[in-house]
Amino acid sequence: MLQDYVRSLVSLIFGVQEYREAFLLKSQRSQTWPRRFWGRSGIAFISVVFFLYQQLGYDVHIAFLSSEFVAYTVLLIGLLQAAAPLCYLTIRFFFWFFITERYKRDLERGMWPNPRKSILVLISEAVLIILSALGFLSHPWYLVPLVFFWSIPVILFYLVLPSFVLWGSGHRIFLTLAQFDDQLERPEEQPRNYDGSAN
Repeated sequence: MLQDYVRSLVSLIFGVQEYREAFLLKSQRSQTWPRRFWGRSGIAFISVVFFLYQQLGYDVHIAFLSSEFVAYTVLLIGLLQAAAPLCYLTIRFFFWFFITERYKRDLERGMWPNPRKSILVLISEAVLIILSALGFLSHPWYLVPLVFFWSIPVILFYLVLPSFVLWGSGHRIFLTLAQFDDQLERPEEQPRNYDGSAN
């Protein structure tokens, strides 16, 4: 009984129900889903904006809100209550940005994926590092997450995953990712096959 209550409470706090419904067809989602999903995401966005506003040194006219403890608390609450929706949006972004149809076709043909998008990411990282070195970004702590956020997907999708697929040991991993991408973008359709076999 207590375990079920704790599970329900955690699900409510993190927005797990909104996350699960996001993968369903629009007709299968509840009518309140858009308000709940985007409401949580919006609150998280506002908490991040407030946190950055406070950390970058702008004056908050209400003394209580100018406390660093309050800023971190607001950030934590905002991110926690939107953890599952933000996870879904992150997955959507990574698959939209990296696992494109061209990417999947390249791997299917035994070719290394086109790295154009990774080059854009690396250029953006270089710009952030240069701006930080020149003193335009006076708080280097947020440069590290940005570089980390960009670097890990580039390494994963343009080095690790192609290596596994092209060397044969990770082909099933790629197929699972590709089919998951199709299901994510077109849940009403059958996932496509990229191994040359029929559905």
